Amino acid sequence: MAYKKSGSSFAGGIFHADPNAVYWFEPIGMAYVEMYGVIVPPWSIRMYPNGTARNIPYYERAVVTDMLRNLFTCNYKDITPYAFLGATNTSTFSVIDDDEYNQCMMNLNLTWQHQFALLPTDIALNTSDCNRVKAVINTVQPMCLNPIIAAKYKLNISDNNIDELNRYKEIQHILPRYFTPISKCIESHQRSCQRTPIRATKVLRTELRSLIETSHNDPDLRIIFYMRDPRGIQNSRRKRGRNPGKSNRCCGDFYSFGSDDIISSSKVLCNMIKVDLDYLESLNKTQMSKIIVVKYEDLILHTELELKRIYRFLGRTEVPTEVVQWLDEHMHCNSTIPHLLCNENSEKVVYSWRNDLPDAVIESITEDCKDVLLTLNYPTY
Repeated sequence: MAYKKSGSSFAGGIFHADPNAVYWFEPIGMAYVEMYGVIVPPWSIRMYPNGTARNIPYYERAVVTDMLRNLFTCNYKDITPYAFLGATNTSTFSVIDDDEYNQCMMNLNLTWQHQFALLPTDIALNTSDCNRVKAVINTVQPMCLNPIIAAKYKLNISDNNIDELNRYKEIQHILPRYFTPISKCIESHQRSCQRTPIRATKVLRTELRSLIETSHNDPDLRIIFYMRDPRGIQNSRRKRGRNPGKSNRCCGDFYSFGSDDIISSSKVLCNMIKVDLDYLESLNKTQMSKIIVVKYEDLILHTELELKRIYRFLGRTEVPTEVVQWLDEHMHCNSTIPHLLCNENSEKVVYSWRNDLPDAVIESITEDCKDVLLTLNYPTY
């Protein structure tokens, strides 16, 4: 579990490189596609733009929990087809991040982008009452919920929305056209899943509470709670724009935290982290035994020690050679792979926010995030 731009893709790459692991990329995003027909920014599931917590409906928690349980038990038949087709009106990605799966698709002259490319022209993205363009959860009306989900959880909110009901009926009618050709690749990946001892997924669009609830009936489930200094996260988001500069308001990627302003979006981010940290403190000893807190900074600066700690937590005695080789390729300063995380630069990269952000911005974020920084033992000076 992580937060966007916290270095989670780098951490996920460890399991992608592990031959004894199967790795899924942000599957919960596709659970929300199934529910509402759109990929929503991670922050909007948990927070409103003003930084107050959103009370996540029980059926959203249930859909997320069901998807994770089906993934971890390799029960692909009960997972939404969107997870494998991987597309919406605004984004395209498949939750399967696997070379063998991609090769299978190529052998069939298919890609998940190609398979789903025509779908938006086959059905209307927006009905009269449901606008899904640049949508966040709090702007999608409850009646826009997938009627199939509403019926499963005995909700009546979609009954009067005839346009939406017809839209989802049409989706169910045409999905097999896209899903059937790739079923061979999905079945192959399911067999790979069943053979592997480690099944890992990157999770951004949920809260710690939901993951703990998922673990109640799964004694083998473990949670890596992946953290990064909020000032580093915000600096990483700032750099995502074309010409981010050093101004408070710029073209960075802050909208995913509810605002295009680095300071106000920091409040949303840290409120979200604090909810998880408060819940972490409330857990009993048995629940805590299923969680390990890993910091981005420690993984970059003390890679070997942190890897050993992670794999011991997973019940493994050694870090796989393939993982060590992958890290060497991505962190060796003479590597041909473009990156900034080579050993000589790692400390500079980890603490780049100290030089990149204006002093006034650093002071403001530090003050707004003080509780989070202190809890995680980050400096507040």
